[in-house]
Amino acid sequence: MNDMELDVWLYGDLARFAGGTSGGGYANLTVTLPAGSTLEGLLDSLGMATGERGFTFINGNLSAMPGIQADLDRELKHKDRVAFFHLKSMWPAQYRQGASLTEEIDEALHKDPEQGLRHSWTAKSHVNREQISRDEQLRYRRTLMLPEIGESGQEALKAASVLIIGAGGLGSVSSLYLAAAGVGRIGIVDPDSVELSNLQRQIAHSTEAIGTLKVHSARERIAGLNPHVLVDTFNMSFNPDNSYDISSDYDILADGTDNLKTRYLINDICVRAGKPYVYGAVYRFEGQVGVFDALKGPCYRCLFPKPPQEDDHISDMAEEEGMFSVVPGIIGTIQASEVIKLILGIGNSLSGRMLLCDVLGMTFQEVLLSKNPDCLSCKAGQ
Repeated sequence: MNDMELDVWLYGDLARFAGGTSGGGYANLTVTLPAGSTLEGLLDSLGMATGERGFTFINGNLSAMPGIQADLDRELKHKDRVAFFHLKSMWPAQYRQGASLTEEIDEALHKDPEQGLRHSWTAKSHVNREQISRDEQLRYRRTLMLPEIGESGQEALKAASVLIIGAGGLGSVSSLYLAAAGVGRIGIVDPDSVELSNLQRQIAHSTEAIGTLKVHSARERIAGLNPHVLVDTFNMSFNPDNSYDISSDYDILADGTDNLKTRYLINDICVRAGKPYVYGAVYRFEGQVGVFDALKGPCYRCLFPKPPQEDDHISDMAEEEGMFSVVPGIIGTIQASEVIKLILGIGNSLSGRMLLCDVLGMTFQEVLLSKNPDCLSCKAGQ
């Protein structure tokens, strides 16, 4: 019996089955199988477990997904192009609407990964647990030993998705700790490039990354730290025109911004979508951190109904007056801790509380917050 060659594409985390890495890229390889082999035979040859098979596209057409076992018997042909997308990170909105995917998949297969393949899709997690591999069991061994978390908690982290707005001081720290903890999918939004003056506090970036986009620098750093994490990059400002599309498929939003207008936007998006907003802010030797979850407590507008008109001046003033380098590290680490606790449903979150930190005096203060019954944002989100 003659052999046949298949053009196989593995996207995101699935690239590891070809010896590649995750982090938003892909792997392409030629697989030789006996003529007449089925889709299931190809999956077996790649060593994919059933839960990792996700969506399969053959020559641009949807062929199989978990639970539809009949399609796994599909016989493959010589020179077929087969693409695998992880179920959690690639759930096309077009498929849910019943539309044809041929043109969209064909375009995606030829898209430059540096532009962010997943930006063409509306991703949606339909699971809240994902099995962890042997490598991950060793990697997260110290976490797995904690009875409050264990393997089920680690699987929940792998299935979770977090959007971080800003790849500066706060976003650098929170993204690295979330990646190290095993959060399966992290989105990073930032329009800027790395500058030398950033490196004093923005630890996701390096001297070699000066001049490159912050989102790409952060993605490379995360890939080196934990190749099991999928990273979506958005090299743009988070604004009213794109905020819903960017954030709609993430479970939690974390604030790494340096201006008030964006914070109000993040808050309003989260209130409408019923998602937690993990807030963080830093200035000189001080920092603030809290969780705003309108389903359980106050939102940001409950505390500050309207942004001050001098918002732009406030942002510039903060840059001019300097920053103690470790302050974003302290606040960003607490933000990451709050995100992880929210995913796992353990401990007491900072919802309804604001933690104030003064590093110079090394003091922490807690301010209790109440829901404002007249909050326009909360009323609009009901």
